[in-house]
Amino acid sequence: MKKFFWLIVILLLVVTFSDHEVVRPYKEKLFSFLEDKSANLPYSNDKDIALAKANENLQALSQSWGEGQRKLLTEAGSSVQNLLNFNQNYCIDGQFNPQLYGDMLKQACGAISGQIQMLKKH
Repeated sequence: MKKFFWLIVILLLVVTFSDHEVVRPYKEKLFSFLEDKSANLPYSNDKDIALAKANENLQALSQSWGEGQRKLLTEAGSSVQNLLNFNQNYCIDGQFNPQLYGDMLKQACGAISGQIQMLKKH
């Protein structure tokens, strides 16, 4: 049992402190897997997890966009209700937003579409 424990510790140290381009994709997959598994724990709040994932998707998407678009998406993702309002107003109703329109709006709506069902749960 002791050997297994040390093997796990060494493996985690290697994964944590290695940033080599060969290892990085595997490290990111491992962290993503662990994050998804931890989301299934009974004490986690589904809405908070869905909001965090939607924010992560939006921030990753808007890295190459302007400051105004990033600020708008950060504000939209600040709460579950704000994100639901954003989805309703711009993705479903098609209201015009002078900062986020066209292809950028479609991409933003696509980034949050996977989390909307979890956010709408009561």
